[in-house]
Amino acid sequence: MLPKSERVSSIVLLGLADDLVPELERVLSDERHAVYSRPFPAPSLLLKLIDELHAEIVFCAAEPTQYTRLLEALKERKPSVRLVVVSQRPEVSEWLETLEAGAWDYCAPPFEPARVRWILEGALKSRPASTQHLNLSRTSPFAPAPL
Repeated sequence: MLPKSERVSSIVLLGLADDLVPELERVLSDERHAVYSRPFPAPSLLLKLIDELHAEIVFCAAEPTQYTRLLEALKERKPSVRLVVVSQRPEVSEWLETLEAGAWDYCAPPFEPARVRWILEGALKSRPASTQHLNLSRTSPFAPAPL
């Protein structure tokens, strides 16, 4: 694990429900990341927003039309940016669909610091976004966070 002083990354929360943002922002800020929360932009502005905020990881709402559009744009123009899909009510089928679509990971509240840290560290160490990273044997989002 990196010392906190070396962990600063730019993370964007896109289109998340208002009740999810404060808790996730708090956990991410506690880990010393720069966190920006924005509504989901028009498709033509997606990459511009990600560029302007120097995003390394994007947390996006579990809305298939939004995250698939974002995944397509990232694959084509920003393959190093990781996408984590955030659901209000986690479902195994939704988790599998998001991973199969190419998302790096999937999470839901409560946002436990250990689980969020695990997701972030894996995303930051990983190779460019593609379906090659898909590993359905990864820990389920319904299991306790690794310590």
